[in-house]
Amino acid sequence: MIHEEKVKLMTQAACFEEKQRRKALIIMRYHRKDYISFHMILIWLSVTTAFIIGVSMWLFYQVENASSMIFTNFTSLILIGIILMGMYLIFTIIYGFAAYWYYSEKYDNAKKMMKKYQANLKQLNRLYETE
Repeated sequence: MIHEEKVKLMTQAACFEEKQRRKALIIMRYHRKDYISFHMILIWLSVTTAFIIGVSMWLFYQVENASSMIFTNFTSLILIGIILMGMYLIFTIIYGFAAYWYYSEKYDNAKKMMKKYQANLKQLNRLYETE
């Protein structure tokens, strides 16, 4: 005799195992703080690299103006440096908050999915034991 509840639980468990289990297990290998910190460090490295590349491209574009500016107007060069550092800090802070939010949500969702999966397996095991 087929129990509708067992079929439903088995289907949910199979869908989870097929689609999301691997990703959830990779995420759940870490503690929450370690997972978020690791990804925030990666985001910081990415933002820093992108900013350095962007500033380098801008400097290569402005090479004639920059060479004359170095010798004639040193204070505007310092002002440009301060503006660039401010932009870097703003980008870093924005992306840091976005990374924290995104990866904390991702970790929490993976934890919820694993708890739901384990609860489904426990309930399915109880149904098998009652038979």
